[in-house]
Amino acid sequence: MSLSGPVQDIQSLRGRFLDLINLRSGEEERTLLMFAFYTATSMGILWLEVSSAALFLGAYGAASLPWIYVFSAGVGLGLSVVYSWLQRLFPLRRVIVIIAMLMAVPVLGFRWGLTVPWLAAPMVFSMRLWIEAIYGLNDLNLSVTANQLFNIREIKRAYPIISSGNLVADVISGFSVYLLLRLIGLQNVLLLSFVVMVIGAVILYHLSRNYEHAFPDSPRRQAEDAEAVESYRSRQRLQGPIRQYVVLLFSFFVLAQMLLFSIEFQFFNQLETSLDVAAIAAFLGFFSGLLGLIELFTQWFTSSRLIEREGVFKVALVLPSIIVVIGLVTLVMSYPTRLAVAAMFVGLVVLKFFDEWLRYTLVATTRPILFQPIPDQVRSTVQSWVSGIAEPLAMGATGVAILLTIALCNRAGLSDALVQARLFLLGTVVAALVWFAIMVLLRSRYLNLLVRGAERGLLTFSDANLRVLKRAFIEQLEQPGLEANKRSCIELLSHIDPKNVGEILAPRLADLPSSLQRQSLEAMLEHPNGAYTTQVQALLQRPNQTPEILALALRYVWLAEETFNINDLRPYLQPEVDAVVRGTAASLMLRRGNLQERAEATATLRKMLVHDEERERVMGCRALGEADYMESLSIYIDDLLQDPSLRVRRALLEAIAATQYKKYYPSLLKALQYKSTREAAVNALTRLGNEALPMLQELALDHYRPEILRNQAWQVIGNIGTLPALDFLIQNLITTWGSTRRHILRILLSLYQESGVKRSSLIDGALDRMLGRGGIEDLLNTELAFAGQILAAKVDLAAGRVAGLEADLLREALNGLQSDATDRLFMLLRFVSPPQAIQAAQVSLSGSASSWARGIEILDNVVDVANKRSILLLLDRRPDTEKLKQLATSTPLIVYQPLSPGDRLRQLLDLRNFLSDWATACCFHLARVQRWNLTAEHTLALLQHPTGFVREAVLAYLAVASPRALRELLPIMQQDADHLVLAQVKQLISTYNLEPSPSG
Repeated sequence: MSLSGPVQDIQSLRGRFLDLINLRSGEEERTLLMFAFYTATSMGILWLEVSSAALFLGAYGAASLPWIYVFSAGVGLGLSVVYSWLQRLFPLRRVIVIIAMLMAVPVLGFRWGLTVPWLAAPMVFSMRLWIEAIYGLNDLNLSVTANQLFNIREIKRAYPIISSGNLVADVISGFSVYLLLRLIGLQNVLLLSFVVMVIGAVILYHLSRNYEHAFPDSPRRQAEDAEAVESYRSRQRLQGPIRQYVVLLFSFFVLAQMLLFSIEFQFFNQLETSLDVAAIAAFLGFFSGLLGLIELFTQWFTSSRLIEREGVFKVALVLPSIIVVIGLVTLVMSYPTRLAVAAMFVGLVVLKFFDEWLRYTLVATTRPILFQPIPDQVRSTVQSWVSGIAEPLAMGATGVAILLTIALCNRAGLSDALVQARLFLLGTVVAALVWFAIMVLLRSRYLNLLVRGAERGLLTFSDANLRVLKRAFIEQLEQPGLEANKRSCIELLSHIDPKNVGEILAPRLADLPSSLQRQSLEAMLEHPNGAYTTQVQALLQRPNQTPEILALALRYVWLAEETFNINDLRPYLQPEVDAVVRGTAASLMLRRGNLQERAEATATLRKMLVHDEERERVMGCRALGEADYMESLSIYIDDLLQDPSLRVRRALLEAIAATQYKKYYPSLLKALQYKSTREAAVNALTRLGNEALPMLQELALDHYRPEILRNQAWQVIGNIGTLPALDFLIQNLITTWGSTRRHILRILLSLYQESGVKRSSLIDGALDRMLGRGGIEDLLNTELAFAGQILAAKVDLAAGRVAGLEADLLREALNGLQSDATDRLFMLLRFVSPPQAIQAAQVSLSGSASSWARGIEILDNVVDVANKRSILLLLDRRPDTEKLKQLATSTPLIVYQPLSPGDRLRQLLDLRNFLSDWATACCFHLARVQRWNLTAEHTLALLQHPTGFVREAVLAYLAVASPRALRELLPIMQQDADHLVLAQVKQLISTYNLEPSPSG
């Protein structure tokens, strides 16, 4: 009791801390360990870099840096090949530790080599070469490990924290290297670098052991199997505009890296010219520390906010613009002879500072956004091309370009260092201008692909800020193009900014074709705004206007305007006016008129509702839905619900929902039962939103109602999709079982995978709040334990032990239960693993032996739940007995004690709430023919089962096992609602010569 206060305080502080760093419970340990690993490894590499830079400039000079770039490109590509090769030899959890140690071990060789005079010079060159190569390897190791430890939702929260470890390392190592060199000397700094990198490898080893389930156990013999299964077809989509965009994106990153290495070369060239070796090390330490500190604060507090406010491309264009400005200013300032050297030194230091600062904050933050227009299925492939090919290629190309430039300058007699420095700086300015131009081209392609993405449903609101999207919509609507693309623009705009949709659509209404005018007016009617009535009014004055557009425009003008003249509506009430316009005018008069005018409108609608023509009645019903109330015409509703026209009945259901006429809500539920009116009823109930939830919840949980009706109720609750609806679905996902749980899972998965960002965020929040990753793993464990019980039943009730038709039927039912449990396992896995990979694995498991092996391989690589091994064992193709034995040893969830067939059947009935209706009935039929005793609890509970054939099976069992108990129960069962059970009861009464009860 005394500890409850402090414990609650600690929990509260922990929760606030997690909120502050935007993590969920259960993610903090993995995130902080990954942060520690990346910080330690980056510190070791940075100490090594700063130490080696001074030695390299002293031994070789900056002129040799291009050779480093050329050879580093080859070494980097070679290490990537080694990384891939190691994955084919060892499990991934070992590969990441081997790579971390591989980066550290050569440091000991460098330390020893520097003490040997004849080895010192080549060792300095090798150190610099190794540093350039392992930078990419360290980032690759981080990316691979993070993708294994976190799912796609978790990594969005955790990765910004993890990646900032490099910036923290910049600060710590930068400010400490000068002191370390003074206190312990270069040799010991190298040793310290090795120790810190080994500490990083140890942290990684601890992670791989503690989260062993997140990594595949087997070597990845076909490292791209999972990706190939997921994205083989989608790779064919890299054509047309997407191919052009990818080429530009590839050029963007190649040029970005070339500028990075070009500026670095010039920077080190100036350091070599202006400072001695000791001063270079001290300067680089202070420079890295200050830069890292500024980068850290920029990354944490500025980058994302600036991109959100100014847009992706405005932010991305800052760096090339600054490079051009600083480069030109430096060139101009370097021409006075006395200022030339100092101006060039200061200019390149400032240029290097801004390049590093903005590149690793603003530009790095925009990097993932630039990949967003590429379809999900090929996005990771394109990213791997950029990381694995573009960046090493840029490094090698920069080295070759610098060497060729120096050679040509020397041949042309331009050997003066200042002249060459000006020439390189001029080339950097030109390259920055080209980079700027590529960004401008990227922007136009980016906007076009975003709009195309709307048509395919691939775009989410996070892909770009609203202002960028609005500019894209305006361009798409005003330029000649396919009507389908324009329709997609309007649809997307109505989803992401429904309140301000008229701002873009209203000025362009007159120029749109009639089909798009209709769509635009429907979107604008969701939020009528008086500012746009002039543009809409123009449509009313246009001659030969279509009735549908005329009706929509009339409705918009009257709903948006605050002042009106009701007499303007009277001409539209005449019988010769089209029914859709007449009905709209009547509904508007009902909304805004006085008693006399409402009576006039009611008379018009009454004639429409009883008209002989179907269209008149349909439009009359729609007009009822547009009015504020329908009480005055309610006397016609009962007849209209029985109207021979399906269109009339559907229109009336929509009107009931639109006017929220509660008296007829039961009619909406009744309409769910019939296939002809089901769609209209679903739409009407969905429109009611939270108001429909209580009656839908009652229907969904009423097991005595038909299953198809209950499933429709669950579906409508999913369609409503509000927070209370999602909470109800998730709550019942935990408490329900069997087909109901499967149906809820399907609904949640469809919402989770196919909705827009607002809905998706709502689902994410509901899942995290009510379940979280731990809750989903608990559900997986429940399914796994149930599958173990079914396996045990299949083993103890095998054909060799129990024979007969009834036993065969029960075994078939058990197979069905196991299949259902497996389906639910796969559906749950989609919430914590890449959904497409899980789907590909599920499809593969039902194929040939090689296809099945591919499916297991995919699961082994993408699933990261604690009981992954048990799930893979459950899916294995081996005899049930052997499978059950393996499962019992691999997880405490499954405990197998061999039982006699009768005992196993009784244990199955103890799990009756988890069994299907048919499996439960089969248990009683088998008990009847085998004359096995069942408990009174089993029989009495299942005589109240909502399914008739289950009660029928129980009565048949009692007729054999306990006739005396049956005699007492038969009078009660004469009230049964199922006609088959009643027929059975009458037959049994006749058999036992009992008197039927009067009520029977």
